[in-house]
This record gives sequence, C-alpha cells and structure tokens, in this order.
Amino acid sequence: IEDIIPIALTNLKTEYIIRTGYIFKKYHHSEIDTWYIQEHEASNWIKYSHFNTPLLDAMLLENNRTKQELVDDILEKSLTFKQFVGETLGHYIKAKRLINAETDINRILSIRLIAGT
Repeated sequence: IEDIIPIALTNLKTEYIIRTGYIFKKYHHSEIDTWYIQEHEASNWIKYSHFNTPLLDAMLLENNRTKQELVDDILEKSLTFKQFVGETLGHYIKAKRLINAETDINRILSIRLIAGT
C-alpha cells in the first residue's frame, strides 16, 4: 500500500490538472492575466457607478455593447469559473483524503476525481 498511495495521488493530481486545464486552453494567457482586473472593475462599477474602469472602457472601444452588458458577462463568467474550480478542488481534496485513509489496494486504485469518490 505504501507504494500504491503515491501513484494514486499522482494520478489524481493529473486528473485535476486535466480537468481544470481545459478552461485555460480556451483563452490566451494575456486574457487570463486580466481576469482579476476585469472582475475587479466590473464588480466595483456595479457598486459605484463612477468607478474608474480603464480596462473595461478599452474593451468597449472594440465592442458594440453597453458597459452593463460587458459587466454582466464578466461577472457571470467569473462566477461560473469560481464554481467549477471550487467544486473540482473540493472533489480533489475529498479524493486525496479517501486515498490516504483507504487500506484496500483495489479501492485506492479505483478512487477518481469525480466518479467513484
């Protein structure tokens, strides 16, 4: 069992990386780098209508949308992303705990990130 647990944990981590990594393949790193700023400007603009939003304003120059539409889209995507990553991370933590507590080799090897946890 002592030899199997590190293998199972490595496989689990690989599953986690693959599951969360597909999101990042859809976006260029320069866009990902601005997600925090987009969310910060959008959420503060909702609270304070005069909040300075240079990134959002620049994005709107190349868009035929209102600021409200852009803000709504950013905040919706942000929430979806957080829910997905949070849920996946929760499954990962639970599966790690199960692997470390299990004493049966076949059960250890059957524990997966989502199914079987």
